Amino acid sequence: MKKVRAILVYASATFVLIANMVACTNDAADTAGPAPTSKVPTATIVSPEDKNNQQIGTADYVVSVVAFEDPAKPSATYKQKMADSRLVAVQVTLENAKSADVLDVTRDNLKLVNDKNQVFEPYASGHDDELKVGKLNKGEKATGWVAYEVPKDAKLTKVRYTVGLLATVQLEAPIPSK
Repeated sequence: MKKVRAILVYASATFVLIANMVACTNDAADTAGPAPTSKVPTATIVSPEDKNNQQIGTADYVVSVVAFEDPAKPSATYKQKMADSRLVAVQVTLENAKSADVLDVTRDNLKLVNDKNQVFEPYASGHDDELKVGKLNKGEKATGWVAYEVPKDAKLTKVRYTVGLLATVQLEAPIPSK
C-alpha cells in the first residue's frame, strides 16, 4: 500500500512539474501576463497514525464483548493449526448507533489483542453461531461468536474492530477477566 501511495505521489508531482515547465516555456504566456497556475491538486499525505488520531466520532459505532470462552467449545469443523495453542472465542455485538453511513460487519476486521499488544486473526468456522457478515444501518446491531487460535500462554486483554478498509476508525472493548 505504501508503494502504491508513493507511486501516486511521485506521478502527481511529476505531472505538476511538467505542467509548470510547459507553462514557463510558453512565449505567448510571458507576454500576456503571469503564467497560468496548474489546476492539478497536490497530493496530501496523511499517515495511518494521523487518521486514527482525527476526531471521527467513534461513538457512531460500538463494539462490546458479550461473552468470552477460554477454552472455547470448537465447531465440528475445527482443526488445530498451531502446536501449543488453545482455541478461544468471543461473542461480540457490533452496533451502528448513530451513523447514517452503513457499518460493514466482517469477522476479518475483529482482532484479538494480548497484554503484549500482539494481534491475533480470527479462525474461520472455529465456533458455532459465528458473527454473520453483513451491513448495519443506523440503529441496527449484530451479535455472534468469533474464534481465535492463540498460544497457550497468551493473556488476552481486548478485541479491536476496524471500521472500513483503510483503518480510519478502530473500536476496542476489554475482555472480561475470569
